[in-house]
Amino acid sequence: LSLVRKALDGLWHVAFEVEDFRFSQFTFFQMWKLDAIGSFVV
Repeated sequence: LSLVRKALDGLWHVAFEVEDFRFSQFTFFQMWKLDAIGSFVV
């Protein structure tokens, strides 16, 4: 039982890390886009 729990815990952690990485990439892209639009307008 503890082995299964450990495996699930590891899987959840990996999924969380991937989601966090994707989110940080997305926010970076959004900031870059806003910056590009801002300099284009100015």
